[in-house]
Amino acid sequence: MGNFRKLVLLTLVSLVFFFGACKGSNDTSTDKELEKELNSLLNDIVVELKTPKPIELTPRRFIELSSIIVVSNYYWGKELIAKAQSSTNTNGISQEEVELYLTDKKQKLLEAFGLTIEAFESYAIEHQKEFQEFIKQNKDLVDKYNTLSSLVPTFEN
Repeated sequence: MGNFRKLVLLTLVSLVFFFGACKGSNDTSTDKELEKELNSLLNDIVVELKTPKPIELTPRRFIELSSIIVVSNYYWGKELIAKAQSSTNTNGISQEEVELYLTDKKQKLLEAFGLTIEAFESYAIEHQKEFQEFIKQNKDLVDKYNTLSSLVPTFEN
């Protein structure tokens, strides 16, 4: 991956962690409160993956990366909505376009960590026993992840 792409991904992850990407003047106070809570939970969860670099997945890193993806999907969805609203296309964005957009963003994010979507998505299944043991020993982390996931609205067309 080129240095420019790494810099762009590092910037994206940094924005998610510290400021929240895609905040605009149209944000409501509810949006800002949600984003503050999302970023706070994300900072509590993410310990090992503060900077994108190639990694070997572990149960903890899987949960951390899943958390980054959950929050990133929220911001990417907002970005997509803003693009749709500023577009002259009155038909909106199709579900297929949304899925392609989010998949492309996820792929680029995972590439920054040296992973493919397939490797990431199959990790928990392939390491089920190790993953289950980790979950039993780290209930607080799992609870934070579940809270984070439940806070994020879904963007539907």
